[in-house]
Formats: sequence, structure tokens, C-alpha cells
Amino acid sequence: MRILSTMALGLCLVAISLPQEKLTLDRAIELGLKNNRHLLAQAEQVNRANSKIAEARAGALPQVDATATYTRFDKVAKATFGPPDNPVTVPLGSIENRSANVKIEQIVDINGLVKTGLRTADELSLVARYRYEQAKSQLILDIVTAFSDVLRAMAHVEVAEEAVSNAKERLRITNAQVDAGIAARFDVLRAETQVSQFEQQRLSAVNAVALAKANLNTVLARPVAEPIELDANIDRPAYLKDLALYTKQAREKRPEVLAAASDVKLSNYSKTIASAQNKPTLILNGQWNFNLNTATFNPNKISFTANAILSAPLFDAGIGRAKVRQAEADVRAAELTLQQTTDIVALEVQSALLNLEDAEKRIAVARSGLEQAAEGLRLAKLRYEAGVSSPLEISDAEVAYAQARINLVTAEFDYIVSHARLMKATGTNIEGK
Repeated sequence: MRILSTMALGLCLVAISLPQEKLTLDRAIELGLKNNRHLLAQAEQVNRANSKIAEARAGALPQVDATATYTRFDKVAKATFGPPDNPVTVPLGSIENRSANVKIEQIVDINGLVKTGLRTADELSLVARYRYEQAKSQLILDIVTAFSDVLRAMAHVEVAEEAVSNAKERLRITNAQVDAGIAARFDVLRAETQVSQFEQQRLSAVNAVALAKANLNTVLARPVAEPIELDANIDRPAYLKDLALYTKQAREKRPEVLAAASDVKLSNYSKTIASAQNKPTLILNGQWNFNLNTATFNPNKISFTANAILSAPLFDAGIGRAKVRQAEADVRAAELTLQQTTDIVALEVQSALLNLEDAEKRIAVARSGLEQAAEGLRLAKLRYEAGVSSPLEISDAEVAYAQARINLVTAEFDYIVSHARLMKATGTNIEGK
């Protein structure tokens, strides 16, 4: 028993000592596509739509039904024949009667309803697929955004911690200057206030990391409080400054545009169905009847009947014409929706591209600003340590340096998210996933 306890303790220590594997962005996307509940629900809608295709195809095939009947009477009617002095009594049936029949029925598509129904089911399946791809595209963007938000918040923590460290060092120097009689006590109070302010910013940044991780876990369908460590190595993807190309890709690949185009087709199919309501229908059927116990007046064991049923509406008080007008209005509305969707997508592409170009420019400016702020802070520290500058000068330099780092972090992650938005806007972020 002691040996087992020792082994268990050893395994626990090994598990605790093993470093947690860091989650890469690609792995996060893989997990999200596999586990996200909304996307899984959309996949079930695709399965449902595919089943509708099978249902529509079955409606075009012959339908076969079989029935069996058992009847028992309390008595059987009888008929008497012949002279009164020598009558002959014959039963007209049986106490127990057993019968069965098999019926086959086929709809003849003389009005095109069956064919249109098949096309409708096929198109509805495509719409379900487009809705799934739309959800998938949005999920990928959400994952990239949530992943970037965690790294952005972690970078803010690093900036805040460095700011706290710089402020504490200045406080140490100020205390030394006060002891040497070359600085006033007020300067110590100013330095302590600066430390407190930067510490508050650090605490806010730490809380932002926890919130961002919880949000990422939610997007990935993981327990919200589950620990998660991210791989911060994200390559900055390149892009083309070609609005026309991206707009063309969006019109050809965006699921929303494709779904809207399918809605136009579905509206036209509905119009065809409405127009066919006033056309005749033809049904062919045949039935085999099996008499399992014959009688004198019903000696046939098997009989067959065939029917051709042609029906046509004669007067519907204008209902058919009203349905056609409704369907025509639906077609026009679907065409307008398609055009509006195309315009909205084009606007999304242009906005995403402009934001991406802006982030790229801000990265260059932020890098230059950080270099200048770092040099300014270095000089301010030297001057302050030499006692030739005021506390306000180094305080301003520390704030400027922290803000310069924040500006660069913001621009870099804005670039990553903006690129993800451009890929989503063009409908290309789901390719290969």
C-alpha cells in the first residue's frame, strides 16, 4: 500500500513539474472548429438539409403500400335455394375472413412540380452549407481576435511591469538624494505617487489578461476557468494592396453572397410551384388484392385493378393568381437583397483593407516613436542621477516611454486582427480549414 502511495505521489509531482504546452494560433483555430457548439449546430443543419434532398428524391419514385385485414363475424349470412321440400342452404361468407392487398402509386410529373421540388431541395442544401461556412468564417475571426486580445493584454502587463520597475528605481534614487541633502521630501512623495499609479495600471492589465483568457476559452468551447498558455510567436502576414482583387474574391467566395444568390433561385422555384398549382396532375396506381379464404360467391384468390387519376382545378376564386403575384414579389425582394449584400460585402472589404494599411503605417511610426522615447528615458535617467534635472522631467520620460510601447503593441495586434478581418471579408479565411 505504501509503495502504491509513493508511486501516486511521484506521478502527481511529475504532472505538476511538466510544463503546460503552449497553444498556437493554428491549434486554437483547429480546436475551435472542432468544438464550438454554434458551428456544430450549423453542421447539423447541413445534415438536415441533405436529408431533405433524399426526401424529395423519394417523392419522385413509386410508392408501395401493403395492408392485411382480418375480420371475424359472430355469424354468417346464408342463402336458401331450391324447392321448399328440399331446400339447399349456402353460406354467403366465412366466420373468419383474411385478405391482403399491395398498392403501387406513381406521380407523373406533367406539371414539373416534382422536378422543381428536387431543385429546391438541392438549393436549400447549398444554402445550409453557405450558412455553415459563414459561421465558420466568423468563428475563425473570433478566435484570431480573442487570441490576439490575450497576447495584447499580456504585452500590456509587460509594459506596466517595466513602468513599475522604472518608477521604483527612480524612487530609490530619490530617497538616496534626499539622504544626501540634494533633493526635497516632496520629490519622494511624487516618486511614490508615480509607483502607485503604475502599479494600478499593472493590476488592471493583469485583470485584462484573465478576462481575455476566459473569453478565448469560451470561443474554443473550453471551461471558462481552465488554465491556458499561448505561444506568442505569430507571423505578421503579408497582403496585396489591390482593392479590386479582394472585392472580386469576396463576390465569388463570400458565403453571404452565395447564399443570397441561392435565395434568388429558391424564389424563382417558388414562383414555378405557385404557377403549377393551376395545372392538372396525374397519378397512376395499381392494386393487387389477395383473398386468403375464398367463398362460393367470391372464388377469386387474386385480383388486380389499375387507375389513372387526372385532376385539374376548375375554379379557385383567384387564389392561384394571388400566390403567383406573391412569389413574383419574393423574387424581386431576393434580387434586391442580393444586390444589397454584395454592396455591404464590398464595403467590408474596403474598410478592412484601409484598416490594415493604417495599422501597417502606425507600426512604422510607433517603432520610431519607441526608439525616441527609449533614448529620451535613458538621457533623463542620466540627468536625474547626476542631479541636473527635475523629477518632472524623468516622470514625463517614463510616461512617454510606456505610452510608446503601448502604441507599438496596439498597432502590431491591430495589424493581425485587421488582416484576419480582410481574409474574412474576402471569404478566403476558410480555405484549407
